[in-house]
Amino acid sequence: MSEQQNDLNRVVSNGVRLAGDTLLAPGTSLLLDGQVGQGAARVAVGIVARMAVGPVGWLLVAADAYTKSSTGSGLLDRVVAGVKSRRARGTPAEEERVDEPPPKAEQDTES
Repeated sequence: MSEQQNDLNRVVSNGVRLAGDTLLAPGTSLLLDGQVGQGAARVAVGIVARMAVGPVGWLLVAADAYTKSSTGSGLLDRVVAGVKSRRARGTPAEEERVDEPPPKAEQDTES
């Protein structure tokens, strides 16, 4: 097969996975990959998220499943890895930063 044919197959495969995750159920892409446990778990979490949060929850779980299927690590994995790397570098996460009060503006005191 040519490189162009491989690229076309990858695009079609990713399109089918994305459509399955967003239109059928989050986790469909993982089920297509043969990752039955993770796929079934994301289907269940997607249903619960849809009932609890609505379509936004469904789409977040679908995005996580598609990312896991296409790259090997889900969105939550990436967030956790980012927080760990910040802590390792000594850069506090946004919510851990201590906000200092802004400096007081100097006022002209003309008497």
